Amino acid sequence: MIPTFLALGLSLQLLGAPTQPAPPADALRAPFEADLVVKPSGGPETHVFLRPGSGTVALRLSFPLAESRDEAGAAQILRALAETRMQGMARRIAAQARVVRTAEALVYEVAGPASEIDFLVWILNEGLRQPEADRFNQVRRDQVAEVLRRQETPQGVLAHRIREAAGGSPVPLLGSQVALDRMHSGVVEDLWRRSHGRDRARIVVVGDVDPEVVLASVSDLKLLASSGEARPAVSSAAGQPTMRPEVIRHWVAEAWTMDRPRDARALVAVALLGERLRSGGGDYELGAEVWDIAGRWTLVISGAAYPRTHQAMRTRIPALLGEALSAVSEDAVRTQSARIRGDILLQASTPWGLADLVGQAMDAGLESRSVQMVLDELTRMEADDVRSLLSGLGSRTPLRQEIRP
Repeated sequence: MIPTFLALGLSLQLLGAPTQPAPPADALRAPFEADLVVKPSGGPETHVFLRPGSGTVALRLSFPLAESRDEAGAAQILRALAETRMQGMARRIAAQARVVRTAEALVYEVAGPASEIDFLVWILNEGLRQPEADRFNQVRRDQVAEVLRRQETPQGVLAHRIREAAGGSPVPLLGSQVALDRMHSGVVEDLWRRSHGRDRARIVVVGDVDPEVVLASVSDLKLLASSGEARPAVSSAAGQPTMRPEVIRHWVAEAWTMDRPRDARALVAVALLGERLRSGGGDYELGAEVWDIAGRWTLVISGAAYPRTHQAMRTRIPALLGEALSAVSEDAVRTQSARIRGDILLQASTPWGLADLVGQAMDAGLESRSVQMVLDELTRMEADDVRSLLSGLGSRTPLRQEIRP
């Protein structure tokens, strides 16, 4: 298991080499309040962040999306079809393009020269087209293979169980084999029609652009007139197969959900846990992460051990919060807070990164300025703040999942 730290779209290895020192925060500071917000009746809601002098522009278009158990995997098929079309177009001007299925939405992203904003909108329109039925079977086979591969890994099974226990959707984002085996192209088209109306669209634009040009360009997006019913129909009895991965090691995961949606103390706590894991011994693997589940951050500690060392691992996991608590100091908290803050600001220094940061927050039902609130909390962070969090978590019973050989 390779543990990674996942929060706010960042990826930071916890069990590898320490991260490089962050650049000066003042040089990277970016406001997280939109310069222009347009919310016309019937949509789409548009947030514009001006970055003069960058020469580039990023557009992020998201649609809230939920699947029933019968549809599990339909969004991934829709994503794959759209991304292939978009990337073929993007290569013409060396632009970036991708489509991402998150827990909250289906997200279309494109970035390139600001002078090519009309072409970038054209790329988005390629992604928004009706999914082609003639490619459905090929993409469905690929998705079934991916689901089977994940079901056979203990990491994937543990992650799904923890997410469901923490209040995440019981429908796996990758889909289920049962639903995919029964699926036909009409299911994907129905999901597309239900979710892709202009009244449900949110657009984030960041870059070196004129607001009038932006509004004129995004008005050319080929959005469906109305998405109708946003929620999926009640599931029939498609169900899901029991995930039984073949394992030769013991796998354990324990998790604690934060009391508030974006608690910056969790970011510092997981960094301190990473320090303890790097310095500790043990003939087993351990990792600490922050996950975003149902709009709240969740601290997850997980590990794997062969039978001869699994008891030592099981003993160590509950002790890790106490180890991290003993390592809390003003200097350690100040150092980790500055590093995390620098990573966030570094991501926000590019149009693509800023669009993704604020877009993720808004998709989770928060304001774009919630990113700045996390930065401000990191700036004010003191040792007692982190001690309070760790001691509080230590007094709670964690969510726990285990897979045995």
